[in-house]
Amino acid sequence: MLCSPIPRPERLIDGTRMTDSFTPSRHRIFRAALLAIVLSDIALVLLGLALYPKVLKQRGLLGAGAAISMVALYGFLALYSPLRFGNVDNQLWKPGVKLGTVGGLVLGLDLLSNYFIYRDGPTNSKISLVIYGFYLLLLLGAAARGGYITRKIKEGLIVTLWYVFIAQLIWFFIEFGAYYLFSRTPIGVKFIQTEMQEDFRRSGEQDFQTFVIGDFFGAGFFHLLLIGLVAALIFGSIGALTGKIVAVLSKGSRSSN
Repeated sequence: MLCSPIPRPERLIDGTRMTDSFTPSRHRIFRAALLAIVLSDIALVLLGLALYPKVLKQRGLLGAGAAISMVALYGFLALYSPLRFGNVDNQLWKPGVKLGTVGGLVLGLDLLSNYFIYRDGPTNSKISLVIYGFYLLLLLGAAARGGYITRKIKEGLIVTLWYVFIAQLIWFFIEFGAYYLFSRTPIGVKFIQTEMQEDFRRSGEQDFQTFVIGDFFGAGFFHLLLIGLVAALIFGSIGALTGKIVAVLSKGSRSSN
């Protein structure tokens, strides 16, 4: 059963002791938390369709479906695929979860702050560059750790993917939740207009709020695809390879001494 733990004895991976012990209660709690955030993210997309039904006339259903599909893919990979936490070593997915929580909160809180602290376009772009740079550094760190511990690029990528699963699901929740709650506040209105007014003019559409929620659907899809899975594969491979090289060189240095 999916809710049952998958205990395996301790083993050595390239000389490194690994363990998969995970109590049944913690297994169920973590699985429930993962499922809850996946379903919450999907519910927030559906809420957008309910609050702004005009978007359905402007290919909004396609955008919403794409965003929901990406969230569902994340849920499948984390809960039911061979990458699920009950199927891989704790030392591979747990660091990804911890770092991903930090990365997701940093991305989300930066976004949330825009609804309370107004920043002009150039200033906001510079801050976002720093925030996303930090996100990518954590991603590289997660991958390098996996590659260093196991001396295998594949295992480094598993850590990276878990980092992305958690970070992006948190970001997605804050992205939509913050918009629904704070977009009509004085600073929130200025933030949304600064970010999207020019794109709205070029689009030729008539309803600004409908355009915005449609844009959010697209942003959700591409963020999870590009900043999530594609970045995990590209930067994760680099980080995992770096960690593996450092581990091999360190082992060689110790052997020579």
